[in-house]
Amino acid sequence: MSKCVYCGNNPTPHFLNWFNETITVFMTPMNQVIFGKKIGKGIFKLLSWLFSPLIRLMEKTHIITYSPEMSADTSSRAEVLWLEAKRRGLKMECVKICGRENDSYRVWVGDRFIYFSGLPRPEYMPNTGEWWIDDKALVKEKLLKAGIPVPAGKAFSRYRPLK
Repeated sequence: MSKCVYCGNNPTPHFLNWFNETITVFMTPMNQVIFGKKIGKGIFKLLSWLFSPLIRLMEKTHIITYSPEMSADTSSRAEVLWLEAKRRGLKMECVKICGRENDSYRVWVGDRFIYFSGLPRPEYMPNTGEWWIDDKALVKEKLLKAGIPVPAGKAFSRYRPLK
């Protein structure tokens, strides 16, 4: 991944990141209503089962590959995860899509792989702050309401590559 002055030490594929964040904006309210409840655990398992054949097809066609090592593109946050997995004797791999890292990983724990993006989280989370903590605009709003100063910044809803 090429170095980006805006990404600093944590480079990201801009389009994939924008796409992921766009989906997250629309999914968060549904996540709070459905996946924050016990029924969400069953729905999550059903969705995992439904998408498994597609994932296997993408693995067989090498659209999705796995790397057992950190690379020059590994972010400093992910490096901490790699080192901790190694310290604990866990097999960790980077999930690559079309040969590119995207801050997604899998770790062999017990008898199965656990997949995650960014930071590992439980598959089922009750309706807590974990649903909104990744929404930077909402966090900023809550911090301002609490009288905590926040840096100026803007939200973007359209993808336009930086020039």
